[in-house]
Amino acid sequence: MPVDIVLLQPESPGNIGSVARVMKNLSFGNLVLVNPCPVTNETKGFAMHARDLVEKAKIKKEMDWDSYDLVVGTTGIKVGKNPLRSYITPEDLRKRMGKGKVAIVFGRESRGLSKRELERCGCICHIPTSGDYPVMNLSHSVAIVLYELGKSKPEKDLAEQQQISNLENLFKGVIERLNYSQDKKKIIYTYLRNVIERSILSKKEASILTGLFKKIRGRV
Repeated sequence: MPVDIVLLQPESPGNIGSVARVMKNLSFGNLVLVNPCPVTNETKGFAMHARDLVEKAKIKKEMDWDSYDLVVGTTGIKVGKNPLRSYITPEDLRKRMGKGKVAIVFGRESRGLSKRELERCGCICHIPTSGDYPVMNLSHSVAIVLYELGKSKPEKDLAEQQQISNLENLFKGVIERLNYSQDKKKIIYTYLRNVIERSILSKKEASILTGLFKKIRGRV
């Protein structure tokens, strides 16, 4: 399962090293650093025997969202009682993973991923933590997610991002033709999108649903 562990604008050299160490512990080897702080001797010191992961890490100026079949965003805090996006746990993510190129994106230590960045993600993973102190240390979060992913071998071929976009556009078009208020249409679209995200569709599933919504569009 080709999984890139992406640190988006990491702020601490030591945390980069700690993440590399966790990755090595759990047999994940692809580290991507997007617009990171300097990689220093402190980074290599925290990495210990995972220095090779630091040295071969891909460093990019910007996140390449469209190069993956699935982009999983992570967040430490659920926003509001009725968030516009649904959340899955690391265990849920493991059960839904399939074959394909996957990026798991971890945000800045100080403020995580922005709302706009989370919108670019195909699904959002949240680790259930105490309400008194919900935000975990970066490397601890990476460890929990990777531990869960390492428990099983993916079997299904993940739908490509373009397939998911086409499907979402289809059911959005169908909803627009219904006799509902704009607010109601927005709610319906949001919930349908959440169902798609939680499912993490295979190519076959996306193809069947696309055909179904095309038929519905033709009848509405």
